[in-house]
Amino acid sequence: MPDFDTAEDCGKPSCPDPLRASLYKDWKHAWSPTKLMGADWVAQKWKEGCNKVGPLSSKLPPESFCYSSTSYIMLGMVLAAKANAASWQDYDQGAPLPAYLKEKLTFATKGAPKKYTHVHGYDRTTYNVKAGEHADHDNWEVAGVFSGWTASNTVATPEAVADLTWEIYGPEHKLLPEKTVNLMLPPTNGLYGLATMKLNGNTGQNGGKYGRAYGHMGATYGYQSMSAYFPALQAVITVGTNIERNEQEQPAAAMCLAHGALAGMTCTSFKPCKCSFPPDSDDKKHKPHKPLPPATVLELAGLAGAVAAKPLENQKKIRGAWCGTNAATAVQYLSRAGIAIALAVKECAARVPPAEDATAMEKFMYNAMNACAADITEIFGSLIWVGAYLSMVATECASHSKLQDLCAGMIQALVGALSQTAAAGDVARATCKVPPEVPEYVAPFPVRRLEEARVQPAEPPPAEALHQAPLRKAEEQPAPGGPGVSPAVVAWDAKVDMSKEDLDLETAMCVQDSMQAAVMLGQFGVALDQSIFSCPLDDLSPWTRNLCVEDISMMLLFVFQASSQVAGAVSHCGKAIGLRMGSMCYASIMRVVSAAGGLPAVAAGLDLSCPGTKHNLYKTFHGLTPAITHISSLGRRLANATWDVASRAASALAQGVPARDQQAQGETGE
Repeated sequence: MPDFDTAEDCGKPSCPDPLRASLYKDWKHAWSPTKLMGADWVAQKWKEGCNKVGPLSSKLPPESFCYSSTSYIMLGMVLAAKANAASWQDYDQGAPLPAYLKEKLTFATKGAPKKYTHVHGYDRTTYNVKAGEHADHDNWEVAGVFSGWTASNTVATPEAVADLTWEIYGPEHKLLPEKTVNLMLPPTNGLYGLATMKLNGNTGQNGGKYGRAYGHMGATYGYQSMSAYFPALQAVITVGTNIERNEQEQPAAAMCLAHGALAGMTCTSFKPCKCSFPPDSDDKKHKPHKPLPPATVLELAGLAGAVAAKPLENQKKIRGAWCGTNAATAVQYLSRAGIAIALAVKECAARVPPAEDATAMEKFMYNAMNACAADITEIFGSLIWVGAYLSMVATECASHSKLQDLCAGMIQALVGALSQTAAAGDVARATCKVPPEVPEYVAPFPVRRLEEARVQPAEPPPAEALHQAPLRKAEEQPAPGGPGVSPAVVAWDAKVDMSKEDLDLETAMCVQDSMQAAVMLGQFGVALDQSIFSCPLDDLSPWTRNLCVEDISMMLLFVFQASSQVAGAVSHCGKAIGLRMGSMCYASIMRVVSAAGGLPAVAAGLDLSCPGTKHNLYKTFHGLTPAITHISSLGRRLANATWDVASRAASALAQGVPARDQQAQGETGE
């Protein structure tokens, strides 16, 4: 059965398209389906030699199938008759759909696109165009755009079409039985099944489960779109554009790059894109359009495109978990900074200056490695961590992922980790010696007074003797409080006069560490969930590899930080000095280890989010970047975000893409 659409590649410039010419000439009137089926080139005709798109089935020869939009009109007639509709206009095309989809899809039976959408559609094909010229026909008021009825009259947002595609092909099979869907799928060696087109070429993959895709393209006068289901990902990508070109390369390119973003596949500058959409067919006798660069294609996708991935619904909850835990951690680090300030006020005031005859290097090391310096670096590091987690909150809790905030957060995390590593190293130097080192002055970490089982010497040795006598020589009589604790240490602990303020600070640190340990264990659980999602795709591309590295590294960061906080809580809540100093030693070591464990996450995050890095997402994916970070473990997946259509339209204008009505809401004719 011949196709009523007369747009065919004739192998030369200015290919004739009689139906297009007629519809443009009489732009106020459309052709009804009965008129189209009665056209001279359709009625009582049978097209021979169909060999353009391959076999319908592996059991049939290639010449047995050609694409024909007329078949969709015939199917509409059958459905209308089965529904006992009085005429084709009375048939409700949305009747079989779920209720929520009926509200989202419009089926135009009369009128021009102007009646249904703000989006203008532009014909930039070479049909009926003289050599040396090019078309840019605005079809917003052309009623013939919807000629074809059930073949070409759907008006909807890409999101709605993605939902429709999901209902047809998705694993739940709510719209059609699985047996029927399997009959529709294209054969392995063919391009077309039953109303279903093989779209493997738009994945950028050479075979394999991630290279399988099927759905349909949608082209009408001035508008072109595409919707595909990817069974390996259990996801749908739908692209709608307001431009019509001979080869439909812009929706194909956008889908390929969106698929690469969704699956982390290499269809970008990292590796030559192998999407098989055809190149521009204009030849030297025509004045060619300027090729659409990837950035422009992606702006088109931003103007009227969507990524839908129903199975990632759980990731919205994960993103909410990151929002909550990051906000809680920011508050906790702010509280930690406040306690550290109070400690610094006391400890820096009691600081003993270095000996006058010390060298410059000895004075520097003395000033840099003491409790006062540890407090100051702790304050600085905590405040930097507050900024880092607030930057994360800014993107995790927002409707749109913000790559610049992610970059800022990663840089702040790096600085904060380095600062707190310095503080932890100073504490470890003092507490991890056996026997412990007597501090240079009163009130270093830990400072809680020994309340029970302590030895009070009759005549405590003077401070000068404590400073001068190496502790390793005072170990003959182990004292209560734990192994490795010498009488000198017990004597020092006994002479510390703990005021109520000191005890309150210790209690505050105990509570602080306990609460922070609980939150970090929660963050560890979230990072574990994300690694399960991202690491199976580790070997696909540098982006998925970075995401896997980031998630595993964050697991290490949080589990080591949690163990450090638990040990800190034991130290600040405990009484026996041996237990307290041993716990503080362990806590400080775990803080250093956690910083080392988190460095790969920082490096991977910087590589993905910061300008100028090799694998910066925006540099590669441009307008699709917010969607990518929403559905990736970096941005915590698919929130209910919407595109800023006006800004996308403005950006598209800058690229030479017509978008005259900036009030467009993303609808596409299909």
